Amino acid sequence: MNNPALHKLVGEPGQQSMLAARLRGMGYKVKQGHIWGWLHMNRPETCPPPVYVIPICRAFNWEITPHSLRSDLYPNPWDGLPPMIAMGRFPGLVLPDAA
Repeated sequence: MNNPALHKLVGEPGQQSMLAARLRGMGYKVKQGHIWGWLHMNRPETCPPPVYVIPICRAFNWEITPHSLRSDLYPNPWDGLPPMIAMGRFPGLVLPDAA
């Protein structure tokens, strides 16, 4: 188990298949075996792959954050969160304008 945050979400029986189904519903070609591999690979820097971090968080309604999944890609706790979610979790947070 290289990713405790991911393991917490999909470590129970049936949860890997459920996540795979949610990601397929978003248009990603993911099977339960992919998720099993993310949990058991010896290369934590690739688990889950970057392209799936935000969709996984979205699939779980932001109960998990991009930072908790891949802190190497999202070094700040609010990185990758939608602005309203970030501001709700971090009162007083001033996000840069997307101008």
